Amino acid sequence: MEESMWPDGAKCCVNLTFNFDAESVEMSTIEKIRAQEEGGLIDKSLAAAMRSPRYILGLASEGSYGPRRGIPRLLKVLKKHDIKGTFFVGGWDASKYPETVEAIIEDGNEVAARGYMNERFDELDADEEDKKLELAHNTLSDLLGVSPKGWRTPIGFMLPRTYKKLLEMGYIYDASFNLLIEHTYHGIERKLYSTYNDDIPYIVEIDGKEIKLVRLPFSWILCDWDLYDRSRMCSPSYVYDLWREEIDAIYESGGFYGLCVTCRYARATRVKALEKLIRYIKGLKGIWWAKSIDVAEWWLKKQE
Repeated sequence: MEESMWPDGAKCCVNLTFNFDAESVEMSTIEKIRAQEEGGLIDKSLAAAMRSPRYILGLASEGSYGPRRGIPRLLKVLKKHDIKGTFFVGGWDASKYPETVEAIIEDGNEVAARGYMNERFDELDADEEDKKLELAHNTLSDLLGVSPKGWRTPIGFMLPRTYKKLLEMGYIYDASFNLLIEHTYHGIERKLYSTYNDDIPYIVEIDGKEIKLVRLPFSWILCDWDLYDRSRMCSPSYVYDLWREEIDAIYESGGFYGLCVTCRYARATRVKALEKLIRYIKGLKGIWWAKSIDVAEWWLKKQE
């Protein structure tokens, strides 16, 4: 029998994660419009129309659905099945919805960092990036009473230097998706790194050297954003079948099943499909249900 890579000989690790992603997503768009207007890149009348209260309220309404309905619905399911998950929360959203963040941690779930206002970190200079990271970190620390230890970059793009700053601030894992990217930006040559390069956790390397930071792998097939955002009419039953097939294959190999759920898409039918999946997985023997922090701490311990 193949030796287990998980605590107490568990067959498979299941890690449920949730992207809070409230109105910060839309408000960051408004900030970009303002910057484009100031730089003369967009017509002033168009910019004014896009900043109007009517436009902003309409744009942000989907973002507010998560804290208003989606997250309470998700927390109810997690509590019902005695499962703890990890919620990645931007600092701006946490400031607007502190009671929702408190409800998340009251149930024993983890709250981890996700930038401040949906920034694209590869487009920030080093000083600006440091300020945004510190603002997000301090906002969550003040609200939680403890400092977050995990990170998922908003939008998905960042630079290797982001890891160095996260280490300085005491973070021990990254659960980002998309690309760790270096490219030509403002005349600077940058390299391109894929972060889809494994399906089990691993230790991050920077400049050929391992650092004390665990990378939790990401897969688009296990993220509902691509399914429910890009494919607006995607059936929850189809998503359930897709995710069930994934857990069957990962369970067989004894691997890591990292699911990513977007709170703004947590409509009743979709959460019902998620609960059906949870019931199915609970029927499998030897599952380690773990928060992201638990996985990272275990993986670091394995390296000792």
